[in-house]
Amino acid sequence: MIKVKQNILQDSILLSLPDKYPPLIKRLLAARPADAGNEDLLLRDIIPVSDFIEIYEAIPLLRSHYNNEILIYGDYDVDGATSISLLFLGLKDLNFSNVKYYVPNRMTMGYGFSLLGLEDLLKDHKPRLIITVDNGMSSFDAVEVARKKGIDILIVDHHLEGPRRPSANVIVNPNLNNTSFSGKNLAAVGVVFYLLSALGKELDVKNVALNYCDLVALGTVADMVKLDKTNRTLIKYGLNLIKQKKCRPGILYLFEALNKNIEIANEDDLGFLIAPRINAAGRIDDMRVGIECLISNDSAKLKQTTGQLNSINYERKKMQLEMSDEADELIKKISNDDLIQPIIILRGEHWHEGVIGLIASRIKERYGKPTLIFSRGNEIISASARSVPGFHLRDFLIEVDRI
Repeated sequence: MIKVKQNILQDSILLSLPDKYPPLIKRLLAARPADAGNEDLLLRDIIPVSDFIEIYEAIPLLRSHYNNEILIYGDYDVDGATSISLLFLGLKDLNFSNVKYYVPNRMTMGYGFSLLGLEDLLKDHKPRLIITVDNGMSSFDAVEVARKKGIDILIVDHHLEGPRRPSANVIVNPNLNNTSFSGKNLAAVGVVFYLLSALGKELDVKNVALNYCDLVALGTVADMVKLDKTNRTLIKYGLNLIKQKKCRPGILYLFEALNKNIEIANEDDLGFLIAPRINAAGRIDDMRVGIECLISNDSAKLKQTTGQLNSINYERKKMQLEMSDEADELIKKISNDDLIQPIIILRGEHWHEGVIGLIASRIKERYGKPTLIFSRGNEIISASARSVPGFHLRDFLIEVDRI
């Protein structure tokens, strides 16, 4: 299965930045408005929750399952992990009685809410409501089968809507084709923040989402969404919680394990130190390790999970370096004439599926071309794709599927 991320930055901005900047810094700088440093960032000035009309369709559905088993079905990257953690903690704070979470196995089930994932989760869970976070917009079959089994579906996502829409009970997504909500740049964790804010207000519980703005900041920085005023404000308030040590204990433990002074934490620390360690769990091990680090309050467990995350991240870096060297050797074998082609496609026989996205990003940044990296596989070969402005991979793959 190919997971597509569309670059939202403009070529002209990216090309104007010096090569010395790492890809993440280039994206953050390009996405940041020129006057961003000359304004006050106040929570009262973010896009109002009341503007997000679809949220108010989700609230009655959520309230109807107050005492039922609710299963949060998430993605295995940092945005997915923080989205799961935020919704899990928020619903618990709102006294929903039976909230659990599930993350599919990246290697065997692919991306998103799938039939394989549904079959697997039903072995151990009997949810009356499944909430997909950071996924679901392309989960047509799984949604349909779940609904036939009497399971309600709430999709909370930020990915673009395709030509079809899943038959979920409710979809909360700022990028639905017919929504008037202007917060198009929210990460999935930002969408969850808005949902919990509205639900907390409905249930007369204050700050249920704001208390976890550290998770919102981490997921927003990690997902490299465009830093409009709302996103910058959420990041600022999340960083303030972190610097004041009012954040999740797992974030405190990670800073301590890295010998970093949390009182001067900044976006770079989130993007280059904390996020990669959470992300590594989903890439080459089990994202539940990362999620437990974000939701747990148990000191002994947190010492164990932060140690695991550091070890997993070390293995990820070693694997990534080896794969990058092999990719460079493959590209050296391609003649200059071949590099004139509009798309770069590479495959490594032993490349790890969880790391090929990082290789695709690196090559795309270096050559400025849409890049597809294929990994090992028997019956099914997995791939990760990264694109450039002006070339939408989702639309391209739809056209290829029609051939």
